[in-house]
Amino acid sequence: MTNHLSALPLILAAVLAGADSIAGPALGAEAGSAPISMAKARDGLRGKGVVTVNNQKVELRTPDFVLRLDAGDGLRAESWENRLTGTTIALGHGPELGLDIGATVPSAVPVKLRVTGLPDPVQAPAGKAVFTLAAEGAKITARVTYQ
Repeated sequence: MTNHLSALPLILAAVLAGADSIAGPALGAEAGSAPISMAKARDGLRGKGVVTVNNQKVELRTPDFVLRLDAGDGLRAESWENRLTGTTIALGHGPELGLDIGATVPSAVPVKLRVTGLPDPVQAPAGKAVFTLAAEGAKITARVTYQ
């Protein structure tokens, strides 16, 4: 059984990076299967995105999808709605960005990230959402951008 939720970050990254197609085991693809075309997904993003912020809840909307995020306790994915099919997938409130610090992989410990900056209302109507996160107990910041 394929875990389609684990493939979502890969699909989002491919769409946002402008990939022509994507395939692989993470998508449940079998050897020799045809890749998934990214053209339609990319067309749904070009110049048509809108970002709304309501307290700590953020929505990234295009004609084809809605991504709902919660910035209340780190940056967490709530759901992905396919507006073409009407299907909504719960994303389990998982973190969009994780950070482990250590001298080696086995000794690395997770660092809690909190949102210190929400998307700019000026950039939001253009479909750009930039979040700033800061590590608790460490002088580390990160920026997560959806566009």
